[in-house]
Amino acid sequence: MIRVAKPEDAELLPALQRASVLAQCASVYSAVQLAEWAASFVPDSYRIMMDTRQMLVDEVEDGGGRVLRAFGVIDARHARINALYVAPAAAGKGVGRALLAALEAAPGASGVGELRLSATLNAVGFYEAHGYERCGATTHRLASGAELACESMRKVLGFGR
Repeated sequence: MIRVAKPEDAELLPALQRASVLAQCASVYSAVQLAEWAASFVPDSYRIMMDTRQMLVDEVEDGGGRVLRAFGVIDARHARINALYVAPAAAGKGVGRALLAALEAAPGASGVGELRLSATLNAVGFYEAHGYERCGATTHRLASGAELACESMRKVLGFGR
């Protein structure tokens, strides 16, 4: 079930993002880059994002309680998707596709002509498969000052949204 993130989700999100990054980005970034990136995942940063942007999570129930499988963040005011991370166990099962569609349809994104994002190099193919086009190389600066190579991408949305 995709829903708006709640403040209590902030405690679960660092582990989800860390697992996603370490499993899915290892083929394109060094171990040092991944460690520096993962070190920045702290609950307070997710709470700040919840206050300033729209954050959605994909949640399922299992025998032991609720499990967050993915989260995404959109800054509709700037027509920008800021994040989309899927837990390794949910990768390739349509969770990312469903969450991306929900972000694109988020209430604040209505009427936006296009969305932009910076994709990690391993995610470029995913976004291309969902209608995004490459706009050129860019970087993402980590809190440590290190930079990750990324691809700037955009998707033109239909008129009259």
